[in-house]
Amino acid sequence: MPCVKTVAACIERRHVVAYPASQHNWTKPAPTGSLGNRHWLPTHAPATLSAMKTRLSLATISDWLGREVGPSDWVTVTQERINQFADATGDHQWIHIDAERAAKESPFGTTIAHGYLTLSLVPLFKDQCMEYVDIKMGVNYGTNRVRFMAPVKVDSRVRARFKLLETEEIKGGVQMVWETTIEIEGHAKPACVAEIVTRVYA
Repeated sequence: MPCVKTVAACIERRHVVAYPASQHNWTKPAPTGSLGNRHWLPTHAPATLSAMKTRLSLATISDWLGREVGPSDWVTVTQERINQFADATGDHQWIHIDAERAAKESPFGTTIAHGYLTLSLVPLFKDQCMEYVDIKMGVNYGTNRVRFMAPVKVDSRVRARFKLLETEEIKGGVQMVWETTIEIEGHAKPACVAEIVTRVYA
């Protein structure tokens, strides 16, 4: 069964709720968190709201321009996950998989996740944050830019926030550019900031 929260609970837990701007007045609370991210919440909404995911539709997606969706749940980056990614990609550099050597020689003092492993978690984070109510399929179209800002040490927890930067109508659907910020628990600097281009089709 879906988790239903009161408006007050949603605000306290910083959930973003998907109500089109054309139907509600919106306010912008003070910055929260070490990165100063802002969360949009409706000033007038039904008494109970779903706190699970932001529901998006092709008809109203442009209402979300400049607004944030998320954050996702925290995900622990274990050594097992790092090793599996190394096997899948062939990148077995010791800074990722050799804990003993990393403890002695790495400037990070331990193994770290591949940058592209961190980026590869985006589909998981997006699935936790949002869902489309009227699409047949979605595809990754590319990235405009990607920067790995800080190392993700083994057993760190990471999560993501998404801000819609652009929308463009395409044949049969919509192309979107999402500014994606992947945070590390307890750190001010994000692990990764990327502009990710996706397409969804009705």
